[in-house]
Amino acid sequence: MTRFQSTVLVLALVALVSDPSIASAQRDPNRMTHGPMLGQPSSTSVAVWARTSDPGEFTVHYGTRPPENHGGDLSEHTSEPGLTRIEHDNTGVTKLSGLEPDTRYHYRVFVNDRPQGEPGRFRTLPDQAESESEHNPDGLFNFRFQIGSCANQNPLHGVGHDSPTYKLLNQDWTDKVHFHIMNGDWLYEELREYPAEAWRLTQGIDELPQVVQTMPTVAGVWE
Repeated sequence: MTRFQSTVLVLALVALVSDPSIASAQRDPNRMTHGPMLGQPSSTSVAVWARTSDPGEFTVHYGTRPPENHGGDLSEHTSEPGLTRIEHDNTGVTKLSGLEPDTRYHYRVFVNDRPQGEPGRFRTLPDQAESESEHNPDGLFNFRFQIGSCANQNPLHGVGHDSPTYKLLNQDWTDKVHFHIMNGDWLYEELREYPAEAWRLTQGIDELPQVVQTMPTVAGVWE
């Protein structure tokens, strides 16, 4: 995007939000825009991250039964709501707790009681206590993980969403590892030219949060 195009975009958005009724009428219902991503895996819990189009809430429906085995339903369990806030660029986290060790779960994010994206799956870590034995008093257990990096998915700057490396990992290793570590290089901040003011207008807020004032190019993460 050139500087001229950025200026035109900002002026167009200013014209749009100058009439609140127009901006409100054209705003879509809250939905998940990015995610989910999982983290903090343990034998009994995992954290689920998501980003929504507006500040709000999301929940995670999950269970041990594959959705294709019971009509796509994943209502065995429902998480506590994850709260997304504009100060965190409409991102939030919720934790799934009370899980069974070394068990595969299926899950899906919901916003406004509507399913978002495709169902996913994860596997909890083994339990230390259950691994203890006469010859393993410390409860040591084996686990596998994979590491990936350089995930620029913007087709203007790279190969886009269809990365051959991640396709291979999903094809050959998904059911063999307990978790994946995403190791750096996902922002590519020097390539972002989306104006912070344009981001503020699309979010419908009066002023930029402190984090955007300090790091204005962070508003172009989702460009």
